[in-house]
Amino acid sequence: EKSKVFEENAFHMAASNLPVCESTFSSAEIEFMSLDETIDIIPKFRGDALSLAQGPIGPFQPGISTPVPLWFAVAQRKAQRCDIIAPEWLSVESLQEVFESEKNLDAGVTPIPFHYMEVSTVLLRVAEL
Repeated sequence: EKSKVFEENAFHMAASNLPVCESTFSSAEIEFMSLDETIDIIPKFRGDALSLAQGPIGPFQPGISTPVPLWFAVAQRKAQRCDIIAPEWLSVESLQEVFESEKNLDAGVTPIPFHYMEVSTVLLRVAEL
């Protein structure tokens, strides 16, 4: 019993000496950074390719999937000019696979996009429109 108490105390002492890593960005700033992630849309309009600082997007043909930055997809969805295709990693099947593989501690961490939380939040918010 004493060794268990000693182990718990040793763990808490070691944990209290770890450096605290504070984020220098707010959640709103991190969400803003995630808006450059690429996502596919199905445009409801016809248009030429657009030259953006991060590179060209388009051309746009109704009914044909086109990769665009998330911010562009959100703006077009709000204007009812496109449908957003949910990323594969956001499907129920994919999320169940990630959950099952991460329950197995030997499998390690399943690779998912860096901004998965922010992207999924933005997509779920815009899906309500």
